[in-house]
Amino acid sequence: MEKILVVDLTTKAVTSQDYNVKSYGHYGRGLALDLIKKTVPSEAGRYSPENAIAFVPGLFTGCKVASSCRLMIMTKKDKNEGIQLSNTTGNLPQKMGSLSIAALVVKGESKEKNAILHISDKGVEILNMPELENTKTSSMMKKLKEKFGSNAGIIAVGKTADMQMSLSTFVCTYPDGEPEYHCPRSGFGDVFGSKGLRGVVVTGKKSLHRECIEEEKFLSTGKDFAKLIINNEICGGALPAYGSVTLIRLLKDKEKVLASMKETEVDKKKTKKENTCKTNKKVNFCCAPMCVIGCLNRHSMNDGQVYSSPDESEVHEALKSSYGIDDYEYTKTLRNEAYELGIVGTEFVTASKMYFEATGLPWGKEEILYLLDEIDKGTVIGRVVASRTYGISNLFSEKKNLVSFLDRKAIDDEEDFKVSINKFSDELNNISDMDLLYAQIFVLENLGFCIFSSFATVNSEEAFELMAKLFNYRTGINVTPVELINYARNCMEIEMEYERGNSTNRIQKNIPPFTKVLYRYFAR
Repeated sequence: MEKILVVDLTTKAVTSQDYNVKSYGHYGRGLALDLIKKTVPSEAGRYSPENAIAFVPGLFTGCKVASSCRLMIMTKKDKNEGIQLSNTTGNLPQKMGSLSIAALVVKGESKEKNAILHISDKGVEILNMPELENTKTSSMMKKLKEKFGSNAGIIAVGKTADMQMSLSTFVCTYPDGEPEYHCPRSGFGDVFGSKGLRGVVVTGKKSLHRECIEEEKFLSTGKDFAKLIINNEICGGALPAYGSVTLIRLLKDKEKVLASMKETEVDKKKTKKENTCKTNKKVNFCCAPMCVIGCLNRHSMNDGQVYSSPDESEVHEALKSSYGIDDYEYTKTLRNEAYELGIVGTEFVTASKMYFEATGLPWGKEEILYLLDEIDKGTVIGRVVASRTYGISNLFSEKKNLVSFLDRKAIDDEEDFKVSINKFSDELNNISDMDLLYAQIFVLENLGFCIFSSFATVNSEEAFELMAKLFNYRTGINVTPVELINYARNCMEIEMEYERGNSTNRIQKNIPPFTKVLYRYFAR
């Protein structure tokens, strides 16, 4: 029987309740919101002990199916705000699923700080590791792996979380190898810091052992689903080679993407050989076991410089668009220093650009790195930059020109596009194409599929037929593709109701940043 675990850091109590999707009725992103609604009082603020963090793997995460490796992390944004969420990957989500953990809810506040929740097949233990105080990310991860093993699944926060900087995110491990970890966007490390929660660690010998009612049928159908993803022109070619930011540019010319496929395959083989020769450590080309997209692929520039996608390429693109800096060695330096502080390089770049624009101070490569040093020290300047673009904009509210520098949500671009989505059932005819796009993305999040698989799954009747079969073989519940979509639409509406009831700000659908790419791909 699967479990929902609730940990109270104040009392150190750990409670467990049985979970069955049929009787509970919610799963994935829908389950995360339901738990936040039931756990967090409406008057709770961002840093209130009463606020909670929900960790919910997708319904298929931990099962043997391609590219289902996602974890939804959700919290209440603030007293007069709705939710904040991050859809992340790595080796922890699948380990949670393999231990039959449907969800983990953390509330309260650790007085000792540096709390580590260790989850294993023996249960949950709350540890305190004061040696992790004020350490850089690489040092923190080294100490955690020394204690829990190199294959442990870890989500942890660094020193910017302790200083409750809104730019802080969490650090998530990949499987043992290189790269070791990543810092996801839309993270809320400051909430971890307010709770004295250093991280969550999951260990266990089992991997990809989440229960399926009809395992053989699930595995057989999963192979068909994997083929559908691999054979897609984007998932099987452009995405693993170029990364998400470059796709935004390439997808303006779809023919260019297709023409680059052959060249990409040659480049991928060459790069893999180069990386194998350079290190004895396993190179991670995928973010988690069973992923077939390979978006961590490396490839070489004309000068022989090897770089990774999509992470470093996104920082590189941000530096070029914000500052006109086209220097890959500098990109790596900035990205690595940002990671050491537990922040995302791309988000820092846009915040730093707004800061220079607001203050009128001269900028250059050294000046940009100086701001990272100020964040490290926790100075007033560092805190201003780490307040994200919205914080800087509010501080310099008299400067109306700063609005153009604000980080835009994906949905802010919605009106610029008209997408065309296949209505493969008459029951879907009353849904707008854009809402159907969002609903299908929600289906992927509920089930735990990587959003990068959208190119192969969204708009595909075959993909949704396969997902419906997988749902049946996983849970024993017969569903249709339309029912998966309708549940996702219901989740969207419940989220909007929650936002309307809790937020005094502008109400918007909360969709993943990567949707910006999908607008272009599915545009008429």
